[in-house]
Amino acid sequence: MIPLIRDPAARAQAAELARRWSRGESVIVPSHVYIAAGATQPLLFPPGSQFRYSNINYDLLGEIIERQTGHTLAQE
Repeated sequence: MIPLIRDPAARAQAAELARRWSRGESVIVPSHVYIAAGATQPLLFPPGSQFRYSNINYDLLGEIIERQTGHTLAQE
């Protein structure tokens, strides 16, 4: 999955987090890396034809709020 991440910075960060995790370290995956990794996955069905719950929408919303306001989600 990591080689499929288009954004070079997110790909490098994902690779580093994977290395740390494989050494047994606890890691926290930032939203932008989680979203970039999710974007590498194929759709399960055509948009609007079915529904499957995913928390990634909350991560996307948080990123949108932070980019539009210039504040962290916690500040908003």
